[in-house]
Amino acid sequence: MKKFDINTNLCISLQNTTVNLPKNVKQIVYLHQPLPFSEFKWNPFKKDQYRFFLYKHFYLFFIKLFISHDTEFIVQTKWIKDSLLDKLSINPSRINIFKPDIIIPQIQNNKKERNNSLIFIYPATPLFYKII
Repeated sequence: MKKFDINTNLCISLQNTTVNLPKNVKQIVYLHQPLPFSEFKWNPFKKDQYRFFLYKHFYLFFIKLFISHDTEFIVQTKWIKDSLLDKLSINPSRINIFKPDIIIPQIQNNKKERNNSLIFIYPATPLFYKII
């Protein structure tokens, strides 16, 4: 920031990791990657699991690398908050749970209903650990 002559007082990281900042800049980290906190055991010798093994065992380092005394975290679930408390000993008041609100619009449709079921389309990568 100094290099580009940018004066800032807040940095929001949306990439799960802390950022190297000057001491006077507050940081908020949106933490949505659950792999470092999961109990699942990944096999580093299986091609399709190697990357997840690295996330599980090394990503926590990048989350905590630049934590300062006033870094705050935003998570979506209580279990991730509890995991942060357990693994990083962060003050609970600095971890906020923000659950997304889902509003399902009422749609008028002249077509015959198929089976009264709701279908959610969630734009995410279909990785196999998400269905475990």
